[in-house]
Amino acid sequence: MNRHTRISWLPLVALMLLATPSTINAAPATRGSTTSTAPATPPDVKLSLDVVTEDGQKLIRAVFTSGGKPVENANVSFGVKRTFGTLLLGEDRTLDDGSAAVKFPADIPGGPTGTLEVIAQIIAPPQYTSIRAQSTFSGARKFIPDAEGLPRALWAPRAPYPLLIPIVVLVAGVWLAYAFVFVQVLAIRKGAKK
Repeated sequence: MNRHTRISWLPLVALMLLATPSTINAAPATRGSTTSTAPATPPDVKLSLDVVTEDGQKLIRAVFTSGGKPVENANVSFGVKRTFGTLLLGEDRTLDDGSAAVKFPADIPGGPTGTLEVIAQIIAPPQYTSIRAQSTFSGARKFIPDAEGLPRALWAPRAPYPLLIPIVVLVAGVWLAYAFVFVQVLAIRKGAKK
């Protein structure tokens, strides 16, 4: 008996296409060329952060320089690092001296030490968008956790008593039913031995 099974060519072609790297829409790479789409950043760019007081108001100031010269009309975004991301404080455009500033957030809690981790990032012009500065400043409101812990509430780790009582009664009822069945099984076994 000579049986020939016919193999479909479609799954084989699909497998070959998946196994080979895609080169469609890719520009041919020449020696020494890069394929990065990010704008090139000039090599001597600096963004510095400090806290200053102007007109009786505490400010966070960022100074942006390129090649030792201030960069004018660059958009700077200021934020504070929090547990789940960055809290935006505001944006400002640099002046002719390369400085941009926002009001210091004294009402934001800064943990037990009262420090805030401030982040400034250039958002325009595009060739400078990768520039970022990060610094820690004191002067925020100190946050001291409550010594007693959280109250008894549905959202707290300790449940309220009116919720605990029905749960304890239900669990105790189930265990009492198990104990009753166990005692009945022992009684049946004793009765069978006589």
